Amino acid sequence: MLQLTFRLSSTWVHFSVECDRMKETFLKFKYPQHLIDSTVSIFLTSMIREQPLSSKNHDKTSVVRIVLPFKDQKSADGVRKHLKNLSHKIGQELQPVFTSKKIESQLKTCEQKPTIVSQQNVFYKFERAMCDACYVGFTQRHLHQRIEQHKRPSSSVGKHIIFHSES
Repeated sequence: MLQLTFRLSSTWVHFSVECDRMKETFLKFKYPQHLIDSTVSIFLTSMIREQPLSSKNHDKTSVVRIVLPFKDQKSADGVRKHLKNLSHKIGQELQPVFTSKKIESQLKTCEQKPTIVSQQNVFYKFERAMCDACYVGFTQRHLHQRIEQHKRPSSSVGKHIIFHSES
């Protein structure tokens, strides 16, 4: 994970920020602090040893990323090769970023539901802050289907909601 974060970070500052986020995440999952720190330390030491100081003055902040649609791997390799040649000619590092139309269409959702709503075999609890009433239930169906049934005036929860909203 550190290797991927390192490769995706354009500067050491960004890498440091991402390392801090990963540390927080692993601490939330109850990983020992000393294990996290030693892993990051070992990784940083190995990366510093592997990267000799280059004579070129390529600043990582001067990287220009160009967003392009992805067609196929052959054309993507060709674009990378042409951009690398162009980078050497103009003295500015150019990197292609390929996007897929499939991914874009899948990411556009009409309504974002929490994952628990789509699960089956769930225990659930309705609570009303206004009257200290609660209802505990279990459903084998999808939770969102069961909630819709409870909203109906014929259900006990629906009757309770209607009764207390009128008074």
